[in-house]
Amino acid sequence: MNQRQQEILTMVQQQGFVTIEILAQSFAVTSQTIRR
Repeated sequence: MNQRQQEILTMVQQQGFVTIEILAQSFAVTSQTIRR
């Protein structure tokens, strides 16, 4: 698991859920990148 995936997992565990849009903004990438 790469660093970004670990950070996403941590966010989901802390918040219960996160949207693709929030993840994209948090990592300064597009929603397409998050879906990969």
